Amino acid sequence: MSLWIKRDVLLPRNRKTYQLAELLAQSGADLFGGRDELAWRAIAMAILEQLWAHVLEHYPSGDVTDAPAAELRDALAPWLIGTPWAVQDVRELLKKSGHMCVTRRGRVVVRDWLEWTGAEAVRLHNDRKRKRLERSRRNGRVRSHSHGRSKGQTALAEKSREEKRRDIEPTPKSKALVARSATAKLSVPVIVQRLQDVEQTTVRRENADTRRDVFVEIVFAYWAKRLGHEKVLLDRKRQGTLRARLVENGDDVSELLYVVDGALRDDWTMGRDPRSTKKFDGIETIYQDRAHVEKFAGGCAAFKRGEIHPMADKYAAAAPAV
Repeated sequence: MSLWIKRDVLLPRNRKTYQLAELLAQSGADLFGGRDELAWRAIAMAILEQLWAHVLEHYPSGDVTDAPAAELRDALAPWLIGTPWAVQDVRELLKKSGHMCVTRRGRVVVRDWLEWTGAEAVRLHNDRKRKRLERSRRNGRVRSHSHGRSKGQTALAEKSREEKRRDIEPTPKSKALVARSATAKLSVPVIVQRLQDVEQTTVRRENADTRRDVFVEIVFAYWAKRLGHEKVLLDRKRQGTLRARLVENGDDVSELLYVVDGALRDDWTMGRDPRSTKKFDGIETIYQDRAHVEKFAGGCAAFKRGEIHPMADKYAAAAPAV
């Protein structure tokens, strides 16, 4: 079952995100030489997204008072390594940043949880309740709804159900699945191994997506700083453009960083050419397709020599391994 979390497009610029990044930087300042506020902010966003997904799945009410401290640490482990919070209660960290709060009754809850995730939490609760009832009916623990009916009413109900079953003709695909399930002999260890394989594949896919989001943040911040667009926001369109280029080049963040350096050297792009009426240095322009990436990155001698971009070296540890 898929879980969907609402994510504010302004999360990178949210005051509490800055606060969490600052707290992380303070706690791990002596352990992460070279990481500045950009890397810590990317780590802060990854922590929040992992936290929200874990809470929705295991504590859909948003109340994490009774959650074991070790459980929450394990859920965020890749992002806490190297900081004191890897062995402390992360709820204290998140209360300081304002992402958690204590109610009048002394319960620790995720701030604004129901406002952002209430609908999905209700859907998840109802879905789980429905599945519990279905299991109970299969195991005979729920009384039949025919209790109290007359024999005639019960017979009519049974007839109606039988007619519905006859109306549903199995498709070739469903027949194949039934045949397979009837002939296949799966032992318990085999089933467990298949479930573990699925879980590992899911974790790798989630880590790849999170890693790509971190790379998008790094490229955007470098582009904004070098080309003088500090007040520009990372909206969905820009994020989608950068993600598409990362998908194309296998998440080679170094190449996309060289694109910025190459654009700075191009007179037409930067508006220095007499025939150029303005700058054409927007993300939607210099990253618009693969050809533009190759053109601008190829204008850098270091890229042609196969050297990793210095900023890619600096921030490589901010993204989780896949």
